[in-house]
Amino acid sequence: MNKYELKTVIYTTSKSFWMEKDFASIIESISLSNGINVKPFVNGNDLIALGIKPGPIYKQILGIVEDSQLNGEVKTKGQAIDLALSIAYK
Repeated sequence: MNKYELKTVIYTTSKSFWMEKDFASIIESISLSNGINVKPFVNGNDLIALGIKPGPIYKQILGIVEDSQLNGEVKTKGQAIDLALSIAYK
């Protein structure tokens, strides 16, 4: 399942369950049923802690890391951090 398929599943599921469940529980049920960890390994706070200067590059870094995580190319937080640093300092 790629990023766009997952977003479609989340949207359609959230639309049908919105009245019964909050969004966080919908995400949790989708991730558990599909075996996908939708919680990103890194976020903006991690990038700040790594010494990456805040700015527009954050969107690029976080997008690439998220895609790599969803595609199974990045499987740990350490790998996500390595990828983020390689993008920031290329």
